[in-house]
Amino acid sequence: MVLDSANQTSRWQSLVLPVVIFSIVAAAVIWAISVVGTPNTARQKELDNIRVGDLRRVHYAVDRYYQKNKALPAKLSDLDLGKSDLLDPATEAPYGYVVVDSKNYKLVANFTYASSQNETFSVDKKWLHPAGEFQFSFEAPPPKPGS
Repeated sequence: MVLDSANQTSRWQSLVLPVVIFSIVAAAVIWAISVVGTPNTARQKELDNIRVGDLRRVHYAVDRYYQKNKALPAKLSDLDLGKSDLLDPATEAPYGYVVVDSKNYKLVANFTYASSQNETFSVDKKWLHPAGEFQFSFEAPPPKPGS
């Protein structure tokens, strides 16, 4: 009888360690997903970061074009940019560009997630955006003296 009791205790103890290890690993995975998000969420946020980077390059190219030509470009393909800067990284659809008047224009993109002021790419508040389609409004800078 004593041998059976010792055997059962030994078997029970041999099961406890794997259960404890599994519980710790499962808790760590759940914590990591809650903090970082799923791989798909991380990928979508990175695509939003790429969109903002593309739009920044387009914005500066439009401003340079305006400085040089004293007019806004009729279309984004008139800019000296690579094709990849003009296309959404996920859908490959062109970013939107709307000339409002002789000095004002809008750049349009569709975002998966809203940006927050805590994200590194949004340090410049003019690039904060909600989820979904958003239009950034800009005014071309006045021409530099002597140009």
